[in-house]
Amino acid sequence: MFYEMFIILVLQKVSDLTIICHGILNGGDIYLMDILNRLKGNIGMNIKNIIRTILFKSNAIKRFRLWQVDVFPYIKMKWLNPKAVFLVNTPIHGNLGDHAIAKSEIDFLNRLNIKYIELTGMDLDILDSYNSIDLMNNRTILIQGGGNLGTLWPVEEKRVRKIIANNKRSKIILFPNTIYYAANEEEDLKKSIEIYNSHPNLIICAREKTSYDFMKKIYKNVILIPDMVIFLKENNIQFNRDGCLVCLRNDKEKTMTSDTERELIDILRKIFFDNINITDTVVERQISIELRNDELEKKLNEFRKSEIVITDRLHGMIFSAITGTPCIVFNSLSPKLKGCYEWIKSLEYIKFCNNFNEIPELVTNLVGKKYLYKIPEIDEYYEILKKLML
Repeated sequence: MFYEMFIILVLQKVSDLTIICHGILNGGDIYLMDILNRLKGNIGMNIKNIIRTILFKSNAIKRFRLWQVDVFPYIKMKWLNPKAVFLVNTPIHGNLGDHAIAKSEIDFLNRLNIKYIELTGMDLDILDSYNSIDLMNNRTILIQGGGNLGTLWPVEEKRVRKIIANNKRSKIILFPNTIYYAANEEEDLKKSIEIYNSHPNLIICAREKTSYDFMKKIYKNVILIPDMVIFLKENNIQFNRDGCLVCLRNDKEKTMTSDTERELIDILRKIFFDNINITDTVVERQISIELRNDELEKKLNEFRKSEIVITDRLHGMIFSAITGTPCIVFNSLSPKLKGCYEWIKSLEYIKFCNNFNEIPELVTNLVGKKYLYKIPEIDEYYEILKKLML
C-alpha cells in the first residue's frame, strides 16, 4: 500500500513530496524517505512514462485522488497541531448521552489546557477505509467513553480494537466505559483480550463496579472512574418546573414491554393527569460537532423545566442529577444503570425503583423542592484522571 502510494506521490509536485510521504508513513520508513531524497529532480521522462502506465492499469491514480480528498486533511491537522492529543470515536449519531460524554471530555481537556484533535467515529471509518488508522501513532489517543465495550454495540468494539491494534507507539486512554459480553460470546472476548493486552501503554477506565471487576480479570491496566457526564454541573439555569417527563429506552437495552410501559403511563396519569411529556435522550437525526452543545442545551432544558423525571436511561438519570431534577429510575439490560447509580445515590432527589407501586409515594416526597447537585466524593476521581493526562 505505502510503496504504491510512494510511486503515485512521485508524480506530484516534487517540492511537496517528502513532507507528504512523511505524513503518510508517520515517520516509519526511513529507507523510502532516503529514496525520495535521492530521486528529487532526477526522474527521467522514460521512468515517468513507465510509472504512469503501471498506475493507469492499476487504477491507483484515481485511488490517490480520493486519498487526497479523504485522508490528507487529517494529516494536515496533525502537522498543524504538533502537540495535540487525539480525542477519537466521538459521536455524530443522535444519542445525546454520548454527546454529553464528549462535551465533558472536552471540558476536561480545556481545563487542563490540553490541545486536542477530535475525530468522530465516521472520521475513523474513513481513515480505516484507506488503511490509515495508524495516522495517530506516537500521539496520545483518548477514546470516547460510554457503553461501547463488548458485543452489545459490536461496531464500536471493533473500532476500538482497530485503534488499539494499529497505534502501538501511542499512549491510549479509554475514557470511562461499560463492558458487556453475553455468555455465548467467548470468541469475541478472546479477540479483545488479545488485542488490548498486546498494547504496551493502554489504560482502560471502567465507569461502574460491575465492569471494573470484569475488566480487572481480563485486562492489564484498569481503573474505576465515574461516567464523564457526572463531572458536568448544569443546575445553574432555573426554570419554573411543571409536569412529569418520561424518558424511556426504545432499543436493544430496554427491559420494559409495551404493556408495562402503558401500565406506567396509566399510573402517572392518575397523578399528573395530561401534564406528562414524553422524551428520549436519543433523537432520530445526526448531530454534528458544531451543533452538539446547542442540542444538548435544548435537551437539558426539558429536564430543567420538569417537576420530576421517570427514566430507564442512564443519561436520563444523569441529566436529572446534574440539573437538580427529581428522578425515579428503573433498570435496563446493561449493568451500567444500576452501577452508575452508585456514584450519585447520595443525592436525595434520585431514587432507584423496582416496583410501580412505589411511584405515588416517591413523587409526593420528591416534587416541590429545590435541589443542589453536589457530590464531593467524585472530586478524587477527577484528580486521578488528571494525573493520567499529565
